[in-house]
Amino acid sequence: MQAVDKGWYEQQYSNPHSDYSKCYRSIPDWAHGKNVYHAASSVYLCGLDPRGLKVLDLGSGLGHFVNAFEQIGAIVQGVEISETAARNKPNIDCGDVTDLRKYEGQYDIVFSSQLFEHLTDEEVKKTFIGSIKAAPAQAHFIADAVGNDPTHINIKTPQEWAEFLAPIAADFGRTFIVWHGPLVHRNPVFLTLENVPTFLAQSHYCNLNNLA
Repeated sequence: MQAVDKGWYEQQYSNPHSDYSKCYRSIPDWAHGKNVYHAASSVYLCGLDPRGLKVLDLGSGLGHFVNAFEQIGAIVQGVEISETAARNKPNIDCGDVTDLRKYEGQYDIVFSSQLFEHLTDEEVKKTFIGSIKAAPAQAHFIADAVGNDPTHINIKTPQEWAEFLAPIAADFGRTFIVWHGPLVHRNPVFLTLENVPTFLAQSHYCNLNNLA
């Protein structure tokens, strides 16, 4: 498994005609609604209240999930490897997710979306350990297919991801959530996405009809 050249992301975001720029520069309202849904689901499945929650968002890109967490009342700090993308919002740091020492002990939850599949196993371990040290709660969405992205170098089944991450979390006495395609996983209990509205319906912060 060959590590991705981190400069690739800067090249993509700095080029307005690249596939990344075309895909992520502007997203439709329905896509933003899905992001809010995922953000809220992650928070509630961890048993947390989003209002004033300190969230560390890894691999923020242009800040779409930073926006989503802010919409449900959280205080968000993003980390993104591309300097061009990080400049899109003032609360996104340009940095490497495999080195999170400066964020240790400062957050309530660490969230990532489609990050781990861009990293080697060793990079995932470093990132996950760093995120555990940054916050007691973990929620990570992982893509379930390679697609057309050449940087999706680490594709595992849901069970493989759970088995890979569980021993690391156990060493720190942590539970975690891994979203993988249509499923939601919480160690050691596995929940389907159909259960999520039950958690969200108990809140007063989101309109499920708009977000589902």
